[in-house]
Amino acid sequence: MELALDLGIRNTGWSLFRDGHLLDFGIWQTKPVKAVAGRISEQAAFDAFVIACGMKMAFYDYPEISRVIAELPGGSKSAKAAALMKMATGLAIGMCTAHDIMIDWISPRSVKQYAMGDPLATKKKIMAWARKKIEAWAPKPVPKTAGEFEHIADSIAVYYAYKQLHGESLREEKNQSLGSVSGTGRSTGEKKICG
Repeated sequence: MELALDLGIRNTGWSLFRDGHLLDFGIWQTKPVKAVAGRISEQAAFDAFVIACGMKMAFYDYPEISRVIAELPGGSKSAKAAALMKMATGLAIGMCTAHDIMIDWISPRSVKQYAMGDPLATKKKIMAWARKKIEAWAPKPVPKTAGEFEHIADSIAVYYAYKQLHGESLREEKNQSLGSVSGTGRSTGEKKICG
């Protein structure tokens, strides 16, 4: 079982696959916290906590996860954003290391090249591709809004691109049962693992 991530500070899209079958997907989102004016440390700590809890819940809900595949964050528009993405990357590495789960990385350009065949593919194109790829056999309704689906679509592209890049075959069986999986797949903190 593999967990694919579109790693971000405010929005981390995730999708879970077993042998090429999409089992579950979602997004870990943070909301602004009330912090002392001019200080971002409270927000950064909260954002990191949400990512850590999301990963911990995924590992708890799906103990069969053996690998995490994440898009290595690319260029940022600001030094602050770059620093926050470094924090998210380090956090993902730490969570995988703590749970003895392998983590592999793929660049944003490689995701577009290997999943879409276009290294300059737009977010809109990636979302349309992902929706077409999974809508008929998704394990639950696919979000309609772009804001909600954008990061999920990216995580799906991460998985497919990684498999193509490494020459691993994908078995897609549309409109067929995906079988049962252990856990709830909600990864929302409902079990109070993270506090």
